[in-house]
Amino acid sequence: MKAVLSTMAGLGLALAALGAQAEVTDAMNKAGCMACHAVDKKVIGPAYNDVSLKYKGDAGAAAKLTTKVKWSTFPPSGGSHYPLWAVWGFYTQPVNPRQVVHNLEHGGVVLWWGPKVPESTVSRLRAFYNQSPTGMFGTPLAGLGNKVAVSAWTGDPAAASFRVSLPCSSHRCGRCPTSRPRSSA
Repeated sequence: MKAVLSTMAGLGLALAALGAQAEVTDAMNKAGCMACHAVDKKVIGPAYNDVSLKYKGDAGAAAKLTTKVKWSTFPPSGGSHYPLWAVWGFYTQPVNPRQVVHNLEHGGVVLWWGPKVPESTVSRLRAFYNQSPTGMFGTPLAGLGNKVAVSAWTGDPAAASFRVSLPCSSHRCGRCPTSRPRSSA
């Protein structure tokens, strides 16, 4: 009888762990984590199991990942973000903007597009990205609908001249002959 109870208790713990695992996977999907992470193996970023070991005992860890952030712009161009940035790249699955904002803080330029943007436009954005991927990031963003946006977290634009890079017909891409630097002067 003890063996049966012990087996049932073990089975109960295993089922509870599976339920927790399903809850974790669901939360990771909703937060956009699965674009770079899997639960039990490294994809682009470390496995969730490895991350959970790093933050074990940190009572505020869950809040860092789930607290709703209010930015002053949409898409965000600065403000609150995760303590770790996303792996630089061009993604077709959404990357959590709380990570991407950290990339902006480190001088990145982010190409955002909504879920209703035609694949042909996303292909043009990828081609633009591929021309000079250093310091650039591309990701879809829910809420943009059929729009495309570019974000950069600039310091004080009065401190120096800078170029605005846009994947559009504004002729300020820095690559075509009619491109011109923009400054505060």
